[in-house]
Amino acid sequence: MGIQQSSMSCVDDTKKCSLTSYKPYKEYAKYVKSIPDSDPDKQKKINSYVCDNKNGSVTQCCDKNSMSANDIVTNAKLIKIIPNKEYQICSRCSTTECENKNCVGFKKPTNYELCKARSIDPNKIIPEVYIDRILESSVYPDCYPMCQTTLNPTKVIEGFTEPTLINKSYPNMVLDQAVEIRYSNVK
Repeated sequence: MGIQQSSMSCVDDTKKCSLTSYKPYKEYAKYVKSIPDSDPDKQKKINSYVCDNKNGSVTQCCDKNSMSANDIVTNAKLIKIIPNKEYQICSRCSTTECENKNCVGFKKPTNYELCKARSIDPNKIIPEVYIDRILESSVYPDCYPMCQTTLNPTKVIEGFTEPTLINKSYPNMVLDQAVEIRYSNVK
């Protein structure tokens, strides 16, 4: 569990930001599964899928800004978060009685908490009698924010008195290109 709540991101490691929007792990896993292991270009196709042909590294992360990040996962094991230290998972109790006795202070996690409460390296999970401990240093990172781009105007349009006129005068303009509009006669 938890892996389904994670995202795949195309990261610019030098700027510490994401080059593309995040892809849910479920979609990523389905895409990866559709490429045969025998395909010599499998890794290249995966990078292209996640990075939309941009030059970045594919990273798994936890998106705390996701629309469902704060939704409670009712079918997950109880967890306890010790801030800046570790995540504890009540993983060896199969009854409510056991949980009430041995996992005091634990709660059902949110999607984000469930994503974070996973170790990148399974060998770094510290098992105890009723719980597993995962140190903060070995969990998946938060997703980076989107990289900021600086737009340089590709067109300068002058003479408009109202912002709405640009849509009527240039109905076929690609709106995501950088445009500087200089208004004149604005009252």
